[in-house]
Amino acid sequence: MESQKSRIAAVITDRIGKRFGGGKRAPAWLLATCLAVSGAEGLRQTVYIDPVGIPTVCFGQTGKDIKPGQPARSVEECADLLVDEMLQVEKVIRQNVKVPLTNGEWQAYSSFIYNLGPGKKGVKDGFVTLKSGRQSTLLTLLNQGKHVEACQQIQYWNNPKWLRGLTIRRQEEMQICLRDLQAGAK
Repeated sequence: MESQKSRIAAVITDRIGKRFGGGKRAPAWLLATCLAVSGAEGLRQTVYIDPVGIPTVCFGQTGKDIKPGQPARSVEECADLLVDEMLQVEKVIRQNVKVPLTNGEWQAYSSFIYNLGPGKKGVKDGFVTLKSGRQSTLLTLLNQGKHVEACQQIQYWNNPKWLRGLTIRRQEEMQICLRDLQAGAK
């Protein structure tokens, strides 16, 4: 088990290095978040149906192009999907968050958005938009500069509650979010 985790960590580190080679520096939060998400989601190289009925593969990737019966993906392909999706998450944060964030906030909100999504009016609640079309309370508080209160909102996004792993993940995300704030970094 530990050798699998080490291999996954090495592959993710390599993929980020290749993406940010040539003098570009990867954001500090990116590797830590990819490693945390890979541990929280676990690696499944073949498509499976998740506990809420959604076809899923690799480190929790979902989407219209993921269907049962597809060939297994390599660890490298899964790592590429994870990094690609995390860079999309970064865009969501940069487009919607109007205040500076600590590394802990970047890590927590990236994991949170990776798992939940930005949301879409009429479709799904998320970090940015609620199904009702309103902005999420978390994002509203964050953009008001209420960092601690925004971090505390993470705990309310524990649905379905019967998924113990999700409960643990939300607690960990909230702790990471608050970590640098409590240390006086903000």
